[in-house]
Parts: sequence; structure tokens; C-alpha cells
Amino acid sequence: MERGISQGDPLSPFLFIIAAEGLNIALEMTKQSGAFSGIQLPRQGPSISHLQYADDVIFLGSWSIENAKNLIRILRCFELSSGLKVNMSKSKIFGIGVPNCELELLACYSNCSIASFPFIYLGLSVGGSMARVTYWNPIIEKFQARLSKWKANNLSFGGRLTLCKAVLSSLSTFYFFIYKALVKVIKTLEKIRMRFFWGGDETSKKMAWISWDKILADKDRGALGLGSLKAQNLALLGKWWWRFKNYPYSMWEEAIKSIYGVDGGFDRPSVAKRKSGCWGTIANISKFLEKDGVSFSNHFHRSLNPNGAHKWSWSLEPSGVFLVRSLRCHIDNLYLPDSDGIWSWNPLTPGKLSILAWRICHGKLPIMVNLSRIGICSSNLCRIFHGDRESEKHIFLECPVSKEVWQLICKWWRLLDYPLVSICDMLQCKGNVAGHQRLAWIHEAIMLTFIWVIWKYRNLRAHSHAPNSKSIPALVFEVKSLSIFWINARKKKGQILRWSEWCSDPILECYSRL
Repeated sequence: MERGISQGDPLSPFLFIIAAEGLNIALEMTKQSGAFSGIQLPRQGPSISHLQYADDVIFLGSWSIENAKNLIRILRCFELSSGLKVNMSKSKIFGIGVPNCELELLACYSNCSIASFPFIYLGLSVGGSMARVTYWNPIIEKFQARLSKWKANNLSFGGRLTLCKAVLSSLSTFYFFIYKALVKVIKTLEKIRMRFFWGGDETSKKMAWISWDKILADKDRGALGLGSLKAQNLALLGKWWWRFKNYPYSMWEEAIKSIYGVDGGFDRPSVAKRKSGCWGTIANISKFLEKDGVSFSNHFHRSLNPNGAHKWSWSLEPSGVFLVRSLRCHIDNLYLPDSDGIWSWNPLTPGKLSILAWRICHGKLPIMVNLSRIGICSSNLCRIFHGDRESEKHIFLECPVSKEVWQLICKWWRLLDYPLVSICDMLQCKGNVAGHQRLAWIHEAIMLTFIWVIWKYRNLRAHSHAPNSKSIPALVFEVKSLSIFWINARKKKGQILRWSEWCSDPILECYSRL
């Protein structure tokens, strides 16, 4: 019977964790016997010999040839007992304040290669000065790669917004959770996101029709809820305060206390700042937040549990548990501007429809009136009917084509005398639909689909050299077919709408499927 774990086996990850725990026990026993000495932290702090995450391990120890040889012997014993061999040729050795001759001697003995600081571990730069923009280049390059122009050209505004959020939550989290980003770095990353959202890049700029701050602000304030990188960075750093207060017996906290004192430097940020490393910045997080008007420490409240232990709670959450999102939104709400009105997203339609309606409410569509105002076009006539001045209100409410399509949709939904004064009336008419909340969403989805169909038809007439006229019934049919397709794609199996009933009596069909 062979030892070791075969790759591809479903049990492989679990068996590896069990086997790797044997290495941890072996190192601890070797430390206790004195055969191997790790890094002893001051003030009776813990002795750290290794940091391990899955199969990525950093071994730490006081410098001596004998200490290093004993570590190699431990790894050899681990190989013989578990069948897991450490590939020394892929391993690297670092020395701090060590002569090069000793490094070369040990590298030759262990078959490792010599490396220098900074280096990348688990995606983070270790040993570099993050106060220099150079060390932020990896994250900037990843942003540029993920938010490239060819992806923007193949995505709608809803897809771009989703990808911007995904990049924010994945690429930057590790860096922002440890280091405070420089102002220049934040501006560079925000510029990359902004260009991607509007469909451009460094070489080709696209017009930004709406202020980026209005896109970053929260949805509850009438924006798109993308969230600023600055607030995300400060909120992630602020979570260390919560973890330090509520998890008093973890090893990382014992290490921090041994270096910065029992309070971790939070109560004495000037002392922590004099220390090297990223924790000095984390200890000063309250000072950074106060510059943005956030009284960070006042949002933490201490109480006693029934067993007499201290318990900390976070005032911005009803549950009392600290959430990064709550602090991020709180910071953004303080310095990001309010958008015009409160905007709600429809859960039954693609995001591109809600973004289109949001742009209409702001009067920021690339229509003839707006283009002529900035000197791009000389004519401002409607591109559908070539009659009146083309504005948002004219395209969707006053144009003869749009008006006739809208009247047929109202007849379809039994809303024959539904007066509309502005675009906002159309988008907010779901509040006037009696009945179930889901029926109001469906009704709003019809309005958004109508806007989408008219806008696509307008662009077809504006940018096509050949005449591309669609009949009024064809446009109404497109509204019906697209709306039921999008709604059914977001409904549960038992709530799927039927096409024939949808066309004949949509209200009755919706009630029967609620």
C-alpha cells in the first residue's frame, strides 16, 4: 500500500489538512525540546516558528546553521512519515542581517534558492514599504487586466457595474485589509473603474455623463451603490479594531500585545505609529476616520455578559456585530453627494434597464439636445420622427411613435387614462398599482422594458444608414416578449408566467402566479 495522497481524490484536501497538522505538532515538539528555536516575541509573547496556509508555509527561526539543519531534518522526517515531500528546489531562503556567505552556504546545503525582500506571500507584498506607489503596482495592474476595454465593449452598463463590484470585493480586499492605500493609488484605481464603466481605457476616453461620486454613493441615496475604494479601505482596516476587542485569546492578538502593549496601540496611536510595520497604521485608524467626520471609537460600546466577561457592540448595526459594509456606507454617506431623488432597482429585470432609467432621470443620455449642448451635433431634432426637439421627455412620452406604443401598453394593462407628466411619473407608477408588492415590480418591469425598447429603436434609426422602421404592433410585441422573458428568468419554477395568458390578461395571470 502506497503512502501519500493522490491528486484529484475528493478526500485529498481533508487528508492533506490532517497530514499537515502532523508537521505543526512536530515543530512544536521540536521547539519544546530545544532542537529548533523560532522567533521569540518580547514581553513573554509567543514563539513563532511557522505560518501555514494550506500548502504555503513560511518557517521562521533564529539564524544559525545548526537551527536551519534541524529544520531540514524535521521536513525529511515529515516526508518519511506522511509521504508528502517538500520540493526544496522551489523553496526560497531569506536572511535578515545575515552575511551573504552564510546564506550561500545554507542554500547550497538545503538546495534552496536565495531570495530578498519584498516577496509575495498569499498574494500580498511582504517586506516592502507600502508608502511607495511602486509596491502598489501589482494591484493596479490587476485592476487594469480585469477592467479592460474589450470586456467593457462586450458588456452592458449593468454588466460593467457588476464587474466593478466584483473587482472591488476580490482584488483589493487582501491589500486593503492590511495596508492603508495612498491617495494617489486610490485615485488611480478609481480612474480605472470610471473609465471601464463608461467603456474606455487609457488610450481611448469615453464621455462620463454623470459625476463619478454620484455613481459611488449608496442606492438608498439615489445612486448606483458601487462604493468608494477609500471607504472600503478604511472600513476593512477598522475591522481589526473589532477583532482585537472581541477575540482576546487568538495567537495574532497575543503577538500584537507583545509588541505594542496590552491595548494593541489603539489607545496610544502615537506609540504604535513609531513602530515599524502595518499595525501602526491600523492603530491610527480612528485618527484617519475622524478626518472624514467619523467618530469611530464612539460607535463601540462595552457591556458585561452574564458571566462577567466584557462584550463589545457596534452601534451602526441592530445586531451589534461589526460589518464592513455598515462602516463603508457610513463613510460614503458623509462625503459623497446625494443623487436626485431616491431610486429603487427592479429585481425582475437586468441591471442595464435600471441604469438606463436612472440616467434618464438625471437627464444624461447621449441624445441630440445634450450632444448639441456640448458642441458634438448641430441638429437637435428627434431621430425617430424627425419632428420636434429631441429630449428625454420627447423620446419616451411625446414622440408619436412612443405615445402610440404607450397607449397600447396601457390598454393591455387596463390603464387607459393613465396621465404621465414626466419620465419620473412613468418610473414611479408602480406605487399606484394596488395589490401584491410583486405585482408592482412586474408593472414596473413593463415600464422599464418599454423604455428599453424605445431607446433601442431610437438608436437603430439614428445610427443606421438604411431606413429601419418598425411597426407599432412590432414594438408592442417586443415589449411583451422581452418583459416576460426577463421576468420568468428571475422567477421560481412554480411562478413562471404563461405566454398566451400574459398577452390576453396579464393582471389575472400575475395574480394566479403570485
